[in-house]
Amino acid sequence: MTDAHPAGRCWCPVCTAAAGLLLLDRGRPDMASRLMRGLPDAIGEALDEVYARGLDAGRKAAAKAKPARPEPPSGGSARPAFKHQAAELIEHVDRLGLTKAAELLGVRPGDMAGLLAGTVQAPGSGMERLRKAAANDIQF
Repeated sequence: MTDAHPAGRCWCPVCTAAAGLLLLDRGRPDMASRLMRGLPDAIGEALDEVYARGLDAGRKAAAKAKPARPEPPSGGSARPAFKHQAAELIEHVDRLGLTKAAELLGVRPGDMAGLLAGTVQAPGSGMERLRKAAANDIQF
């Protein structure tokens, strides 16, 4: 609030626009014009302030964020070591869908990339559940 405005009244752009519309409704266009003359600048300043607050909040949240999850170890080489298991998993994913297959394996859908590439071994108990579900799934 500036010194030019009396205390006790809100001078935000929304309240200023509302007061200007009220003056127009009451037949006082000159007063409304004087009141609303600085409104575009006030709106711009308010938008800049809100943008700056959002930017600061985003930077603080990013600083507190957890670091990216490291890639699981693949035994020293990026070559697929579990090709046969990956081929079986691809068949199950085609049949059941990625989300359902990941659920049965007990992993997140985002972790399926390494499994499907054959660089990470799938859990044994999860593979058993996946095979049972695939055997019970009826294809039309």
